[in-house]
Amino acid sequence: MLYRLLILISLCFCTSLLFAQKQKYRADNAKVTLITQVETLAVKGLNYNSTSVLDSKTGQLLFLVPVQSFKFRSALVQKYFNYPGFTYSKKFPHFKFKGHIVNYAKLTLEEGKLHPIAIKGKLTVRGVTKPMTATGTITRVSKEQLSGTAQLVVPDVFMFGIGRQEDTSFLRGTQLTIKVEATYLTKFRDDKD
Repeated sequence: MLYRLLILISLCFCTSLLFAQKQKYRADNAKVTLITQVETLAVKGLNYNSTSVLDSKTGQLLFLVPVQSFKFRSALVQKYFNYPGFTYSKKFPHFKFKGHIVNYAKLTLEEGKLHPIAIKGKLTVRGVTKPMTATGTITRVSKEQLSGTAQLVVPDVFMFGIGRQEDTSFLRGTQLTIKVEATYLTKFRDDKD
């Protein structure tokens, strides 16, 4: 009797683990774009090495963006972007966004249909965490694939400590737009099926 009970508990546990794994969508190599205007210089940085996880049951969302992976056309911006007065990527190697899609439970993700979404969460830059909101879209491409976009605006980079040093004080009041494009898959790259 005890043997049967242990088998039943084990089966329930394994089933719940498999079910939990299928609830997660993951996006590797998500595209993150930074857009701003610094004095007379238009700045655009691209990053294709970001990772995101989306819980398909709750709408919880996590983004991890490696700071040193941003590439800029301007050699001057590329040189100083990781500098302590800017992102200080040596000490703070990632941007992180953790939040959720608002009213996710009410979304019916029909294949091929674009759904507008609102996102609430917290953005961490240089060790400083602030509440942020974003707008975007999500669509079901197939049973195992979702596609999403989002855009959030940081009204002043100073709120994350950028521009606090004397030699970067010209950055105070600089608005930053962050755009994201991600393709989420239920099967992770490490799966061996």
